[in-house]
Amino acid sequence: MTCRRFEGKVGYQGQEYAVVGNDEHGNKKVLGWQNGTDLSGWLTLATHLRLTDLRVEKATGKEL
Repeated sequence: MTCRRFEGKVGYQGQEYAVVGNDEHGNKKVLGWQNGTDLSGWLTLATHLRLTDLRVEKATGKEL
């Protein structure tokens, strides 16, 4: 079931960037959303989930 509460906004609750990484199969996984480009707060989670190529992408609101 998809939440439509924030439909029409960018990202989750209007955030500007999606934080994404790749799993071991090369599939893109969205970790969350934020307004800045600093990834330091996401490094531990990405390491725990074994994600590579951690990056921010401009949010479109359709990441999930």
